[in-house]
Amino acid sequence: GDLAEIWFDGGVGLGADFAAEMAALKKKLQPHAVAFNGCGVVNNSVAWIGTESGHGPYPLWNTQDACGYAPGDADATKLYMPYEADVTLETADTWFYKEAAGYKSFPELVSIYHATVGVGANLLLNLAPPPSTVLPDAAMQLYAKLGGWVRRCYGEGLGAAAGALNATATACHNCTSVALTLPAGAVVDRFQIKEELAGGQRIRQFSIAADGAVVYRGTSVGATHVALLGRNVTASSVELVIEATRGGPATVGLFAVPNPADCAVAAPSTNCTTVSNVRYTGPAYKVVSVASAPACCEACRADTTCAVFTAVQGTHWPYMFSCSLMAAMTGSEPAAGVFSGSPRR
Repeated sequence: GDLAEIWFDGGVGLGADFAAEMAALKKKLQPHAVAFNGCGVVNNSVAWIGTESGHGPYPLWNTQDACGYAPGDADATKLYMPYEADVTLETADTWFYKEAAGYKSFPELVSIYHATVGVGANLLLNLAPPPSTVLPDAAMQLYAKLGGWVRRCYGEGLGAAAGALNATATACHNCTSVALTLPAGAVVDRFQIKEELAGGQRIRQFSIAADGAVVYRGTSVGATHVALLGRNVTASSVELVIEATRGGPATVGLFAVPNPADCAVAAPSTNCTTVSNVRYTGPAYKVVSVASAPACCEACRADTTCAVFTAVQGTHWPYMFSCSLMAAMTGSEPAAGVFSGSPRR
């Protein structure tokens, strides 16, 4: 049957002959499937967002002049590659089955949704099956809860949620602005924008005003942009203004005002999931000196590239911790006195 996506973990880096063979095989058997990390091998490649933390960069541009990762280049003209954010449902970047690894909390998953889908990327939320191949009920319930929340808050496809305060009914072509009237006394805390991408990612700058006052400014939109205000605003009308485009006029497929009551989620109860006497392995993109293991957690949590961390205490006064921050984890190993973990955002 048809595959939606073929995954090349780390890219197709096994030599020109292998890459050519893979390109020919894909063209013959799965010509319509996209290829994750397939840049330079196939035409329909999907690029990595650059971290397995579930928190991608913003702005996010689907254009590049050479094969690479996010955030892309708004002025590039040679390659068009949407982004995919690969994240594990299990804690600590766990890609292979591990007994009792535990799952990310629901508030974490909502935060990840906003930082991946909400900045224009595709979200791949992985679950490693156990040896029995029977997927755990707890994981399935968590998937279902997230899916239900997305439909309730943001709707499906190009359609807004049924409870949205208001939304466009049709696409806005050659779009410069979109205005919506809201119910009297409406409270707003976010907006949802979807850009039509058949002609490329064209919106370069936009603003959103509530009752004539600008409450949000942004740059890239892409497939979806969720504009979180971080506060409540009371308004009777809102307007999306497209301030700059590239490559021609933009088409806005959807501009919606989700209902805050349908989107409310409690904050995570703790900042990190940690384990003792375990070292997470993988390339550290940054190593910092901190006073404690919780401080290492906070250093990772504050840096959205960081997916996991490892803290090793020094053996001499003042016994500072060497804190390694990693965008992806390759494995783990027993290590006495070492603390490792992943942030909750």
